[in-house]
Amino acid sequence: MKSIQSLLLVAALAAPFAAANADQLGVQFSSPGTTFQNGDWSLGYEFSVSAPLTVTGLAVYNANFDSGPITVSDDVGLWTQGGSLIASGTVAAGTPDIVDPFFAAVAITPVVLGPGTYIVAAQNNGQNYAYDTVNLISAPGITYIQDEYISSGSLQFPTASSGITQAEGGAWFGGNIVVGTASAPDTASTWTLGLLGLAGIVAASRRQRATV
Repeated sequence: MKSIQSLLLVAALAAPFAAANADQLGVQFSSPGTTFQNGDWSLGYEFSVSAPLTVTGLAVYNANFDSGPITVSDDVGLWTQGGSLIASGTVAAGTPDIVDPFFAAVAITPVVLGPGTYIVAAQNNGQNYAYDTVNLISAPGITYIQDEYISSGSLQFPTASSGITQAEGGAWFGGNIVVGTASAPDTASTWTLGLLGLAGIVAASRRQRATV
């Protein structure tokens, strides 16, 4: 009985941390498909949000994914459809691919995106980028619209597109976002659940002693 209570105690106390770490990429794929390199660009995609969504980080495609962490630092930006910068960050060289096998990310001060259309992009520093990806999917609440790009030696708002859709594998990766999973409760709720679970364990323990 004590071992079962111990396991329940661990689960109750771990619940808030499990929810807090429930993050995923805005879009992801099972294979980068085609990769290419032809200069310096700010590369990413346009997407829409159907309900309020919290962005917790910015990510960049790791052209070196098959042999190690990214080898150069990459700047990433998130804008409104009209070009107003919402958030930016730098994914430092050597950052491991902790979010996804093909992307490295940097945490940002969380920002909530309301329903609307947005653009994310990263400056590639002359590295390979990916397109025609395999099994491109979007996180819940996000709709991938099309690719976005601009030739640039530093991070800039992309103003051009080839009209490549999700069904075509998307392009150009490029930048990405990290979002909190829609199904994850807020922090207060998860702590409440954990404390309620702990209270239940204490009550069960008292009932057991009372019947001995």
